[in-house]
Amino acid sequence: MDNNKNQNDNNMGLNKTPGESTAEDNSDNTNVDLEEFESVSNEIDNLNNILDTMESNVDNIKDQLIDILMSNREILKELKEENQKAAETKEKNPEGDSGNQMESP
Repeated sequence: MDNNKNQNDNNMGLNKTPGESTAEDNSDNTNVDLEEFESVSNEIDNLNNILDTMESNVDNIKDQLIDILMSNREILKELKEENQKAAETKEKNPEGDSGNQMESP
C-alpha cells in the first residue's frame, strides 16, 4: 500500500526532487512566463510611446529656438543698420540736434 501512496504522491508532484518538474508545473511556469513577457512587452510599448512624445517635444522646442534665433538675428541686423545710419547722420551734422533747438531768452 505504501507503494501505491508513493506512486500517487509522485503523480501529484508531492515527492519531487529538486530540478524535477511535472507537466502541471511546466504549464504554470509557462503561464507565468507568458504573463511576465506580456507585462514587460506592455511596459516597453509604454516607454516607446513616452520616448516618441519626448522626441516630438524636443523637436518642437528646437524649432521654436531656431525661430527665436532667426528673429534675434534680424532684430540685431536692423539695430546695427539704425546705429550705422545714426552714426553717418552724426558725421554729416557734428552738432547733432543742438542746432535744431530753440535758444532760450
